[in-house]
Amino acid sequence: MKIRIKGRAVEVLDALCAFRPCLRPGEWKGVLTPGRGYQYAPQSAWHWRCFRRDNQGCPHPLPAPDPERARCCDAPRVRATKAAPRKQRCLTCGAWLTGFPLEVARGDILLSAKNNRDRC
Repeated sequence: MKIRIKGRAVEVLDALCAFRPCLRPGEWKGVLTPGRGYQYAPQSAWHWRCFRRDNQGCPHPLPAPDPERARCCDAPRVRATKAAPRKQRCLTCGAWLTGFPLEVARGDILLSAKNNRDRC
């Protein structure tokens, strides 16, 4: 599967790899052969991949995604709604959130609402 990281399509295991600590993105340019040195592939074959997955395989069990890496800003907030939409804009920074980052932002709303209730 390929995900976008800083504008580049990186080949990884799944969509949550962008938030895991084991991610090591890098551009594959060829093969290192012992005794012969580095053999470059044609530039049209160069692509981005996770070198941790390529060299050693994904760790087992997979580490949980880190919520700190999923935040779009210091205090992500989204508007509370009855039906959970798949895509929402962050009220703090204006970024569009989907998937795991959106779940992190929704969790912050629930925690802050719980804290406000306890204070009253």
